[in-house]
Amino acid sequence: MAKVEVRCTTKEKAKWSAKAEAAGMSLSALVREAMDRVRTWSVSDRMAYAERTREIAMIGNNLNNISRWCMAQQPSAMATMRVLAALIVIHREIEEKADAYQGSEVR
Repeated sequence: MAKVEVRCTTKEKAKWSAKAEAAGMSLSALVREAMDRVRTWSVSDRMAYAERTREIAMIGNNLNNISRWCMAQQPSAMATMRVLAALIVIHREIEEKADAYQGSEVR
């Protein structure tokens, strides 16, 4: 087994030790468990997340534009059907983006 040293304040160590005791485990076990739950972000992870956020924001802007148009125009039944079709396309795009993002997560 290897040893890892971590610098922390006296208050941090006391807080972590209290958490470990409350959980019925050693401080080492608590830290190992906590580190296993941490998601690390590479540069490409951060870039992909930022791009995904931009794409979702653009989709949100499109939804706002559609909403404003509907409220201002009070469209006919045919126009309403076209709007619904556009919303279905947007919904599918959001699902695709979410699926692509889920598949790219790193732990």
